[in-house]
Amino acid sequence: MFTAFLDAVFINGIFVDLNSYSQAFGSILLVSLALLHIVQISRTSIDILKQPEFFFSMSVLIYFSYAIVTYVATNVIYNSGYDSVTRIRFDRIISAPDAVLYAVHMGLLAWMFSFFPLSINPLQALPRWLHYSRWHHRSYKVLGHSSIALHHLTVA
Repeated sequence: MFTAFLDAVFINGIFVDLNSYSQAFGSILLVSLALLHIVQISRTSIDILKQPEFFFSMSVLIYFSYAIVTYVATNVIYNSGYDSVTRIRFDRIISAPDAVLYAVHMGLLAWMFSFFPLSINPLQALPRWLHYSRWHHRSYKVLGHSSIALHHLTVA
């Protein structure tokens, strides 16, 4: 939050298309957490290639490590005083590998989903904290009546 505020107010300004320093800082955080998670998984698991979390962390690591380069290079190009044609050409050169890395990112995420059981009910495949079955519909009171009683009054 501090970096985003500093970037928006003092460095790049509020009314820009991309606050590149805050985006780069967020990407650095994601890459750092992905590296930490990969190290943690490699210490606790014998077969790392059978862990879906490994593929998730690798996809984050691959995509956002290049995003850091893209954000910083974009900021340098647009603040260097080049003419618009040169800026567009540099922007295309810098963002060209982005599509390939995004495809690799999506491929790793698809590979991650192949480790989840697909032949069972989705509620059984989800972790317990994502189960919606334990959530209950809240009854609302309108003018002193519950929503069920109000429904019976309008139907009758």
